Amino acid sequence: MASPNSWAFPGAKCVCIEDDFCSVHQGKFSIPTRIPMIGEVPTIRDFVVGEASFGTGMEDEVYVSFYEIELMQSDGPLSGAVRFQLSCFRPLLDRPTDISIFERLLKPSKQTEDA
Repeated sequence: MASPNSWAFPGAKCVCIEDDFCSVHQGKFSIPTRIPMIGEVPTIRDFVVGEASFGTGMEDEVYVSFYEIELMQSDGPLSGAVRFQLSCFRPLLDRPTDISIFERLLKPSKQTEDA
């Protein structure tokens, strides 16, 4: 299944830019027990459209889960599949390393040392 967003697909890395996620409380218990932190780079496991955690969500919003964060979370009597709004993340741009900057390190030095 293709994501409605061109960069969000299983295996894609992204950066968390917003960590104000909703939670469900019952007494002293609360889920999610683990959320992404700003600057964290998780890997997308899967996504759904219109269904966030606990059967809630906006029908046109994309929600994602991550390999680094347990999908099923529980705290006391509360448990559920936890996904996060894709709008809280940006794709991680993987820039290729330009090895030409290291070429001069490989060339022999023309300087001579006096003994």
